[in-house]
Amino acid sequence: MTDDEGRRRHYGHFYGVDPLPDGPIGIVHGNCQAESLRVLLSALPDSPFTVRIPPVHELEAEDLPHLDALLARTTMLVSQPIRDGYRGHPVGTDEVAPRLAPGARVVRFPVIRHRGLHPYQRLVRGAGIVDPPVVPYQDTRAIARAAGMPQPVLDADAVRAIAEESFAEQLRRTEAAGSVRVDDLQRAAGTRVTNTINHPGNPVLIGLAQRIADELGLPGTVEDPGRELLRSIYAPVLPSTLAALGLEGEPRVDWTVGGEPLADEQVLTEQAAWLRTRPRILAACLTACRDDLATGGSLLSMPMRDGAALGDGSLGAPLETLHLVVGPERHGVTRHATRLAEAGGQEIVRVEDAPQTLAASTGPASMPELAERLRGRVVVVHFTDRAFGPDPASSADAFERLVAPAAGVQVVLHDLPQPSDGAGMERRAAAYRRVCDAADRIVVSSEHERRLAIALGVEPNGVGVVPLPIEKPAEEPEGGAAPAEAPTQDLLPPGRWVSTLGFAYPGKGMEEVVDTVGALGLPEIGVVNLGGAAPGHEDLLEQLAERAAAVGTRFHATGWLEDDELLAASRAVDVPVAFHRHVSASGSVNSWIAAGRRPVVATSDYMVEQHLRMPGALTLVEDEAGLGEAIRAGLDDPALTRLADPDVLWPTWAEAATLLGTLR
Repeated sequence: MTDDEGRRRHYGHFYGVDPLPDGPIGIVHGNCQAESLRVLLSALPDSPFTVRIPPVHELEAEDLPHLDALLARTTMLVSQPIRDGYRGHPVGTDEVAPRLAPGARVVRFPVIRHRGLHPYQRLVRGAGIVDPPVVPYQDTRAIARAAGMPQPVLDADAVRAIAEESFAEQLRRTEAAGSVRVDDLQRAAGTRVTNTINHPGNPVLIGLAQRIADELGLPGTVEDPGRELLRSIYAPVLPSTLAALGLEGEPRVDWTVGGEPLADEQVLTEQAAWLRTRPRILAACLTACRDDLATGGSLLSMPMRDGAALGDGSLGAPLETLHLVVGPERHGVTRHATRLAEAGGQEIVRVEDAPQTLAASTGPASMPELAERLRGRVVVVHFTDRAFGPDPASSADAFERLVAPAAGVQVVLHDLPQPSDGAGMERRAAAYRRVCDAADRIVVSSEHERRLAIALGVEPNGVGVVPLPIEKPAEEPEGGAAPAEAPTQDLLPPGRWVSTLGFAYPGKGMEEVVDTVGALGLPEIGVVNLGGAAPGHEDLLEQLAERAAAVGTRFHATGWLEDDELLAASRAVDVPVAFHRHVSASGSVNSWIAAGRRPVVATSDYMVEQHLRMPGALTLVEDEAGLGEAIRAGLDDPALTRLADPDVLWPTWAEAATLLGTLR
């Protein structure tokens, strides 16, 4: 028997496998709670509720004729409040009611949820959100771990507050739907109120079934069926929760799934790891659960009241946030930090030269003036050692002194130390460790960077990730660049170009690109870098030009380009490339994509991560041979170098700013 055949036999009356019974017919329409109620109602004397129907979330278009045939015979409908057009089908409560037999009775019962026994658990719903692994419930402790935040700790007051809010929310849902009341049944059920937050225990279901039967005028008393109805999963009930609620009973420190025990710690570990690889879902969970995270003491910007213990739910006033942006105006990290703060609509304080500010004793750019502005605020700082001082140790000194007056510090790390740094890695690692020690929240731009931070000695659950923002490209009109863009003839010499982008510096893979283009044997193809040299590496551009001439091609660097010029040039070149093998996060790659291009990139942990997050946005190659093949393919078929589906891109600047805010 196939699964489909088994399903049709299970719902035999619905699919016409079995004839419908004579006399009145009652159906219970809804999700998992609906069938449990039908089981209870079906045991009443001469019950009309003998017809089992699929849960509403399983109904497909091919099921609708069967549903209509059944509705035409149905004289009693018991239904949850299902919205019109649910999952694209006319199966909402108000849509099925008019299709019932003449004179049919309708009784509504509410969606039943309660978090009192399970205050750390949540159901997070929304477009693109799927259930986490192991058990289909989110846990604020796993969410906090995945986000690099302190794990929430709920004391007795917080647990009681969550329970009372659950009762109140249940009553609000009941009144809004005009349905049978259930919150008083929940209060009376004690430790049997729920098995999970959306699986009520038998006492609640039995009491509700009796009220439905009474409203329909059905004779008899609803009895306990002798088995727990919603028993597939039992969630933990902690001893501290029972004590807070004043309930007596046996606690459950772990889960039971399908009759088998499952350690709570295993669930938290696996779900946190799963969330880290799905930043969009993590962002939605952080937004949905922000109040719980605040109550549990996880948020830097929502401190406890003076003298209150972490997690006691006694919140003080939110701390105002200020973005301290340090470094030269044209530095990539400086530009990134500024734009992200602007996207969040938050205050910015600029420090162009950190050593100079620290040395000044008076004036608007002096340390005393800066300290006054930072005092009592949560300060967000983007740190790269190259922007804070002449060497790693000096940069760490500057960071520590600059943020010392702040009430809280969220640091966003860039250019993290890694083995490709060579002899300088340990000096940089020591500086970054000091920066992490001086911060309250640590954020990076990728899971790859998170692993680099952990390698520095940072607590594995103490690092959050906010992916580099990327806007969907503006529509590119037919025939070339938009009129608002700079004319490319002023930016690029004549010819066809394989292009890199951003500041040029050793180790960025530009030498390999020049060699590969030369090996193609196509003299009309040159290499251009959209940008100039990084400070201190001005001689690299001349070296690249000489190298290009030696291998039979040409090299050109445009120098600094304003935003409109960069967009126009990015769209005009023939093949975009980013062949940096040791990148930990790449703004230049995002610049290509934001221009509607699909760059050829060297495979690395970071690029694989980006490829999985934004399928089709990159062309990954393993080595220089693969680079040559991809360049030749792009020259032959320009469509391969264009972004096909902008909808895969995430996050926007506004979304990234929001996500960064949820992590503090």
